[in-house]
This record gives sequence, C-alpha cells and structure tokens, in this order.
Amino acid sequence: MASRTASVAEARNNFSKLAESVNETGIPVVVFRHSKPWVKIMPVFEDDYDDEYIEAMDAIIADGLKAYEEGRYVVGTNAARKAVEKRLSTHA
Repeated sequence: MASRTASVAEARNNFSKLAESVNETGIPVVVFRHSKPWVKIMPVFEDDYDDEYIEAMDAIIADGLKAYEEGRYVVGTNAARKAVEKRLSTHA
C-alpha cells in the first residue's frame, strides 16, 4: 500500500487534518524526524481490536464513570494505560 510522508513539524501543525485524511482514505502517513522515518499514522481497523481488549476498555470506562460519580477522580492517560495493562494481564 502506498503511503504519504510528512515532517514532524507538519504532523504537529496539521495532525487533525492528517488523521482525518488517513481515516477517510486509508492511506497511512509516515512521519520523518531528522530525515528518517520515525512513526506511521494509520487507520485502525475493527479487526485490530479483539473482544478482550474492547471488554477491558468498557470496564475501565465504567469504573471511571463510577469513580467520577462518587467524587473520586482519575487523572491522566497513564492511569488508563496502567488499568488496561492490569486488566489484560489478569486475563492472560
């Protein structure tokens, strides 16, 4: 599959437009840093997520809503990442 390229500065300044284009066309964008490929922005396909991952994310969201309603707040993406890792490791 063909891909497009962008510099880090381009990707930073136009991320929303790049992500929207990738999602609509399915064509990934390779981001270059110091003239070398660094990361790839590509669409997520339904098959990329298995039922266990979706179940874990649903449970995390439900736990977060319950904590919020009880006045307990979880801040930051690291908390969510740790919760996903913990939940997935118990299912392994």
